[in-house]
Amino acid sequence: MNILTDGLFIPNSIIYPEGTVTVEQGGEDIRGEGNLGWRYAKDVIADPIQNYLNTTYVNGQPLKDRINYIVLCKGIPLKVRSFPFEWMTSNRRQVSVSALLCLINQPDPNKNFLQLYSTSMTSQLNPYFGADINNTMNYRFKSNHFVNGGGWYTQYLVSRLDGQFYSDVFGLIDRSADPDYSGEKTCIIDDDSDPNYHHFDVVHQKLDALSFSLNPEVFVISQDWITEDPNNVIGYVSHGVHAGMPWYYILSILQFNYANGANFLSWESFNCWSFGVEESGHGHLSHFIYKGGSGGSGTVYEPYTTGVTQEYNTSPAYAMGYSIVDAHFQGIFLNAWQNCVVGDPLTTIAWGKQTLTENKTLSGTNLVTGEVTIPTGK
Repeated sequence: MNILTDGLFIPNSIIYPEGTVTVEQGGEDIRGEGNLGWRYAKDVIADPIQNYLNTTYVNGQPLKDRINYIVLCKGIPLKVRSFPFEWMTSNRRQVSVSALLCLINQPDPNKNFLQLYSTSMTSQLNPYFGADINNTMNYRFKSNHFVNGGGWYTQYLVSRLDGQFYSDVFGLIDRSADPDYSGEKTCIIDDDSDPNYHHFDVVHQKLDALSFSLNPEVFVISQDWITEDPNNVIGYVSHGVHAGMPWYYILSILQFNYANGANFLSWESFNCWSFGVEESGHGHLSHFIYKGGSGGSGTVYEPYTTGVTQEYNTSPAYAMGYSIVDAHFQGIFLNAWQNCVVGDPLTTIAWGKQTLTENKTLSGTNLVTGEVTIPTGK
């Protein structure tokens, strides 16, 4: 059946002269020959959003120049599957919808993401990747600023509020609005001796410098899974099934209680394959949201190691006070690829360097990682 979301009509199929595009997998998966799925994503999702941003004015300024983030809700398709389907390919065919939407409203009107179809995955890089490797908090995202060598801007950061059930999404929203700022909750850094592509040691070093509670306290590479901690957990990174855990490890092997604002990142392919409709044989970000997590990132297909969110950028950025969305995009190397970020762009777990623009009342323990300027009268 066709899906009517607030503001967008998502037809279950469109007939193009070259063939038919269908939306399968419970509305998550856009399927078509060649670039037809990309065209559907542009015609049905990207163009209406872009037109709204370009024609809606606030205080005399178009909305496209006032926003930095786009948030997709449950019901908007998740990914594009290009036929003939190859589960592992190094060119841009199988992609996430949100990754494409990051590229709408390019300053050069002759650029649109259809031009990137079937190009090499490394031909266009995300200019926001590693923007603040020294964690200065001077690089909060803004539109019309971060541009790569090919002239493509990462124009908006696009995230999802998604989960297996609508109740999961409501819980995610509630937790995101009230994150834990104490700096006293635990980050799990579960490294394994078999997978080689990672920098978990860098994450441990940087979070230890911020005095975060860490498990393990001293960095170690081990085949023993970390499944328990007496403290509430604010961050989790592991190799998931590649460390030998079963695909349902988040659901029933991990015995953590998650603090509001808890963040997820695993070195697994397909960990955003679906939000509750299908299992891929890997741990899923949707499982983490179901168990009380507040966001994270993954990939909708096989991203290669180059395409995985790089934890050595993302985890320290989030700990320093970047939003969960900014932090994950600082760890995403490729534009228009398979990455998917879940989280509220306003969710942070530390008071990083900033100037307060509205009245704030702080209570309890608050982690302040940079200079907070309080204007007169606030």
